[in-house]
Amino acid sequence: MLFTIDELASYPGTEGISEDAALLLSDLTFGLIYEVVPAEIAEMSATARSIALEVTARAYRNPNGYAAENVDDYGYRRPTATAGSGVYLTTDERAQLLALSADTTRRRVRSVRLRSWSGPEL
Repeated sequence: MLFTIDELASYPGTEGISEDAALLLSDLTFGLIYEVVPAEIAEMSATARSIALEVTARAYRNPNGYAAENVDDYGYRRPTATAGSGVYLTTDERAQLLALSADTTRRRVRSVRLRSWSGPEL
């Protein structure tokens, strides 16, 4: 598990989230992240944890995926890259998760000297 319900409830923008909503959104988020990165890798990564919290909070704050808000003189527009509704990963978040998976597949390779029983010793 990438985060607890209590951790989500203390994340900015999720104040007052119900337990049912928190469980549903976190389950959907974990599913998305585990499709990109294996659970064993994701659960040990602060990057995956922070992405999971933000993805869940974003889905809670803006379930309809509104890209703009205008109230009197005030106006706000979200960048196109973060436009979407429900639980989703941005291109940048997906790239960060894929990098986590790539980092764990790289291993140092060492040479081992083999001894020949029939030839001269080096």
